[in-house]
Amino acid sequence: MIDLALELLRRFLREHPAEAARALESVSAEERADILADEPPDSAVQVLRALSPAASAEALQGMEIRSAVALLTRMPSGPAAQRVMRLSWATQEALLSAVPAPWNKNLERALLTPPHSAGAFMTRHAPALPEDLTVGEAIEHLRRRPGQLSFEIFVVDRAGRLSGRTDLAEIHKSPTVRPLTGLMQPKPASLALRTPIRSLLHDPLWQRYDTLPIVDPSGLMLGALAHRALRARAETKDKAPAMLASPLVDASDLIWSGYAAAVDVAVAVLHRPEDEDGA
Repeated sequence: MIDLALELLRRFLREHPAEAARALESVSAEERADILADEPPDSAVQVLRALSPAASAEALQGMEIRSAVALLTRMPSGPAAQRVMRLSWATQEALLSAVPAPWNKNLERALLTPPHSAGAFMTRHAPALPEDLTVGEAIEHLRRRPGQLSFEIFVVDRAGRLSGRTDLAEIHKSPTVRPLTGLMQPKPASLALRTPIRSLLHDPLWQRYDTLPIVDPSGLMLGALAHRALRARAETKDKAPAMLASPLVDASDLIWSGYAAAVDVAVAVLHRPEDEDGA
């Protein structure tokens, strides 16, 4: 019976990777890592790419290095870097050392950001929820990762490309069955990963937004940049060398300045009753 259940699971993963990804997002990170590590890499990587950015990074973080390498080397360098950016420093270094040449050079190049660019200042753990979730499912995603909460919530497709933005207040007041796409702003403004910082300091976009998503040339969302963080750090990092993407998050960057009630909204979302319909 166990063998039959495993065979059914593997067939489901192979034939329906997007649906399998949604199912795996509801299990623990450890279970997710074990299931994908046991699956043949060619089918597991399809599921990994369909997972939300946070869930896919958690799976990689929980695998043995050789299993993570087998999946990453089956991905283009951009999507691979999108996930590696969210890993711990130790895991990043171990992966870069373990992946074969010349693929490791491609990944390292994708992870490097010029010292005066938007990528050097961005928060790598900015919340990015898949666009096919309902509000209730989005709340569950946020509950599992309270350390990554921010007032701004970005929305991505299953390939990790930016598709919209919303915020905790909208999520909190919406019915749990409502699609996330129904309350997001589509085609949001964004910043290119390598945009020079000095050209951004007085960009008119900051008159409308406090935080902007950062994307690579293919549209993959890699992080987010807060205007106040940009102002505070621009001078101190002026002489910094090119660096690998840091997985660390400054807690002060997690709250949208100008919204003093953001913490209260976050707490309300995390403790929203399961049976509330938002009506």
